[in-house]
Amino acid sequence: MVKISIKLYASGTGTADAVASFIVPLSGAIIQVNWALYATISGGGGTITFFQLSAQSTAQFALSDVRGIIDECAIVGSAATGLPAWENKVSILPGVRFNAGDKVYLHRLSVLAPATLVANVNINFA
Repeated sequence: MVKISIKLYASGTGTADAVASFIVPLSGAIIQVNWALYATISGGGGTITFFQLSAQSTAQFALSDVRGIIDECAIVGSAATGLPAWENKVSILPGVRFNAGDKVYLHRLSVLAPATLVANVNINFA
């Protein structure tokens, strides 16, 4: 049973650490992460953008043997379609434990940045 649901929102197109964050209000475990990503594309490119939900204050996209990664999601789109790109993902987790006062961060890595980009991430605690 979900004790609390917390939403993170981030907009922007460049690579950045901690584009959104929250302080865990009560001890519990993250059991589900719902991702909703939307991007508009202009020009001849597209988008390849990765998001990472983490207990670490800096991103760890291109590293091995890292700790604290909760979940990751990517949005990929091509300008050839002429359509916006979107991604919806639901991750069911075995229960990633946190204590009240811990911080959770959302990071972004833009390999090919879109014109606009919005991320809504809903995190469910039990």
